[in-house]
Amino acid sequence: MRIAIVGCGVAGSFLLNRIPPEHQVEAFEMREKDKWWAVCAWGTSAPFISDLVAQAGLNFEDYILFRGKSMIVDPGNGKTFNIKLNGLVTFDKTRLFGDMKKGKNIHWGAHPKDISELKGFDMVIDATGFHRSMMPKLEHDAAIPCFEVEVEGKFPWDDFYIKPYPGLSGYFWYFPLGEGRGHIGAGDFKSQYRGEIEAMVKKYDWKVVRRIGRPVRILAPAYMGPFYTEPKCLSCGNTIHNKKFLSNANKMKSVQTAGAMMSSSSGGQVATTTFAERGGSSSGGAAQPSERPNPLNGHGWCDCSSPRPDGPLVVGVGESIGTVYPLLGEGIIPSMQCVNMFVEHMDDMEAYSEAVLKHFDIYAKVYRFIKAKMDGNFSVLRQFPEMASMYWHMKTNERRYGLETHLRDILKVVNV
Repeated sequence: MRIAIVGCGVAGSFLLNRIPPEHQVEAFEMREKDKWWAVCAWGTSAPFISDLVAQAGLNFEDYILFRGKSMIVDPGNGKTFNIKLNGLVTFDKTRLFGDMKKGKNIHWGAHPKDISELKGFDMVIDATGFHRSMMPKLEHDAAIPCFEVEVEGKFPWDDFYIKPYPGLSGYFWYFPLGEGRGHIGAGDFKSQYRGEIEAMVKKYDWKVVRRIGRPVRILAPAYMGPFYTEPKCLSCGNTIHNKKFLSNANKMKSVQTAGAMMSSSSGGQVATTTFAERGGSSSGGAAQPSERPNPLNGHGWCDCSSPRPDGPLVVGVGESIGTVYPLLGEGIIPSMQCVNMFVEHMDDMEAYSEAVLKHFDIYAKVYRFIKAKMDGNFSVLRQFPEMASMYWHMKTNERRYGLETHLRDILKVVNV
């Protein structure tokens, strides 16, 4: 099968190493090779990500820059507290995911904006993150504007530092990179950080190495499906179900040009209904063909023995379908996990959708919790189920997050 990966960030780079070798894979990256840089704060849990990185044939220990011991949390009331860290590190994200791209078939400086620009592929994977360049436009979205600078100098903190903003609308961070370097940044719905970072750069006389600004999607997968779009049959005009399409993909000599799809934009709106509520199955996953056709592809299923597709199967992976933990704005490990779910279910998009929805179900609960806080509709009693789920998720996944989780600490942050 001929596969195109659009986007070579975390998900795209990992995908290049995880798709089975019997497939012909090409990647398209909008930046030039010498200008590619991994954005965001470069923090993750070493014990957990090491196993994922090993699946790409690399040793994560070779990329660690700083090992944290205790995170300083500043609720803004003059009383900081510390969270013990068990594996939270910063790492050379650019070098790691750059090494994952070595020797791969990548078209640098290529920015396809439409499926019609990717002729001849059986499958197109949208790994463009926030942009969702190949996926249909979202009806609603939720993204946090973020700004970060890499600086050199002396710092007032000797370990990780975060300061949540009022209303849980975001937080300010310092992630040490070692050898007198660090990332200073903030993500906040209300952009309360405007001027704060530059003022700190001036106050501490830091040398700015790099400035980065980008939005980070915190909308959970439950609000973003379907996660794929199927082609239509040129013979009968009906949708070719993905199982049937993929079973015939290796027999196809060529794929016709697909119709144009609209590229996405955030619009600043926040989703209020889930994928399941918009027509998914009662179990909360993607609907089976017998329940409904994919609403993005018309009505009816192709019954042709040899369907002629009008384009490739398009699939979203990583942040393009919402794999960023809303509480922390962290998407490195989740995107890599999503890649593995895709690879496991490459021949069955319903199974892939079900796996994503099940694994990231907690993200929907955390998103509702944060949204209530930001909207001023928060009530400890009303939001207790989400808060309990969030606490239990992080408590039982301390290795995943690289830090100890205590209810008292969560309550201190919630009350900001």
